Amino acid sequence: MKRASFQFEVLTPAIAGGARPKQQAEIRPASIRGQLRWWFRVLGGFQSQSGSVRSREAEVFGSISAGTLHSSPLVVRVARPPACTPPKTMEGLGAAQFPDKGYLLWPLRRDEDARATISPDSKFELQVLWKGKAELWPDVLALVSIFANLGSLGFRGRRAMGALTANSVSPLAEALTRFASPRNISIKWIPARSGDNAIKELGGWLKSWRAYGRTKDDPRPEQQMPGFKWAKSDHDLGAAVLFGGPQAPAVFRAALGLPLNQRFNAGSLDWNTDSGRFASPVLLRPHRTPAGEWRALVVFIHNHEWPVGTQVNAGRRKRVSVSLELLKAMQVDPRLTAFA
Repeated sequence: MKRASFQFEVLTPAIAGGARPKQQAEIRPASIRGQLRWWFRVLGGFQSQSGSVRSREAEVFGSISAGTLHSSPLVVRVARPPACTPPKTMEGLGAAQFPDKGYLLWPLRRDEDARATISPDSKFELQVLWKGKAELWPDVLALVSIFANLGSLGFRGRRAMGALTANSVSPLAEALTRFASPRNISIKWIPARSGDNAIKELGGWLKSWRAYGRTKDDPRPEQQMPGFKWAKSDHDLGAAVLFGGPQAPAVFRAALGLPLNQRFNAGSLDWNTDSGRFASPVLLRPHRTPAGEWRALVVFIHNHEWPVGTQVNAGRRKRVSVSLELLKAMQVDPRLTAFA
């Protein structure tokens, strides 16, 4: 059996709720295991393995399928878990309702939405045990590195919260080479000065592509935002669905995650899938290099993009096509630097 321990540090507030998410935040082995499994699937399993992604996953994480029932040889444990704060709203986390950080923490704007969090600089020990093939141990360590560099824990984890770092893990670029499909993701970044500044940079970047209408904290004319034409088209399409009039042939912001709520003076509209949700293929991650440099990472998950040809439910018995045009424009934003 192989084993290793890693000292993890929380970089941005981890809204990591357990059984009572509003009162108690906690680092749970099950949550970490879920993150490891998710990144394993995204990256196509280990390059050293053979067979389908499903069979590769079963080899590492176990299987409950008939004929292949077996437990996982991978065990994760959390030692010395950190304490949590009392429930906090976005204001308690240092964000006003309109500025860029607040854009990412909008679901926590009301007192009744407050949740307990694990504060930045908190630390915990992750223990990893491997009972499988010895030759896969370096791959397992690479998977831990992916989690330490790109993973997150808790609510709003796709939107810069719950970012992590760890000591003694391999460099991200090196870890990616051990996976079958590293090109399933693209990693780009914006300079940052701290974890909190990285949240603000990422919030401002996403807002510039996704928001329609200039918020009172932003002096830039909305027409200068790079995503203005797509956001305006979605606004006008929503109004046409609600109140009648010519409709655009496609919706754009749905490709960045659903549900999408539009509010007008005379009504509201909820865009969603038949199952209700679509997880965003754009992940925002504050990141600190081993040298102590901060970067605001934007991670595009290409194999989780909206399926071409699939429509979205706009309510009122309306179904509309989803365009990836906005998402593709975001991927070539000149403000982003490719991660080397």
